[in-house]
Amino acid sequence: PILLQKFTKLSKKSIAILSIILCALLFAVGHLPMLYKIVDPNTYDVVRVLLLNGFAGIAFGLLYYRYGLVASMLSHFIADLVIHVF
Repeated sequence: PILLQKFTKLSKKSIAILSIILCALLFAVGHLPMLYKIVDPNTYDVVRVLLLNGFAGIAFGLLYYRYGLVASMLSHFIADLVIHVF
């Protein structure tokens, strides 16, 4: 965010939104290797994983922006617990 603020004329809020979206995209892409370990995915599977994890990444990013790292990590842990255990 600091580099974007230095080299662009975007506001701090716009930079925060752009950063959250880019990090959510990376978060979603980071879940693709697990998909490839589980199944031989088709296009629908890949798009579904990217969209669902992208939305989750945006939610975790907003939690990080508003409440800090602990809130974001705790919500990710609880989401994984609910998805994988229950």
